[in-house]
Amino acid sequence: MAKFVRIISRKDGFRRGGMAHFGKAEHPVDTFTEAQLDALLAEAGKPGGTLFVEVVEKDDRPPDDLIAAIGKLDRANPAHFTKGGKPETKALEDVVERQVTATERDAAWDAFQARAKE
Repeated sequence: MAKFVRIISRKDGFRRGGMAHFGKAEHPVDTFTEAQLDALLAEAGKPGGTLFVEVVEKDDRPPDDLIAAIGKLDRANPAHFTKGGKPETKALEDVVERQVTATERDAAWDAFQARAKE
C-alpha cells in the first residue's frame, strides 16, 4: 500500500504546496515536502477553504487492465505513444473506457516492460 494526497480544489489554478491545483487529483505523498504537505493541510483546515485535502492509502500496483491495454496499442501509431516512447493516456482511456492518469500510465508501463523482460 502506498500513501497518496487526494486534493480537490474549489478554485482552478489555486496554488499551494508548490503547485497549482485543478479539480480533483491524487499525488504520491512524496511529491510534497513536509512543509508543503503542512501548507496543504492547513489550507484545507480553514473554514470555507479553497482545498479539500486528505492523505489516503491505496494499492499502488497498476491495474491489470492497463497493462493488458498497453499490449493492444500499435507502436507505429503516433496517437498511441508519446515521442518519449510511453503510451498516450488518451489511447489507454479509449481501450479501458475510463480515465487514466499519467501516474497510472507510468506504473503500468513500468510493469509492462518488466513483464516483457521475463
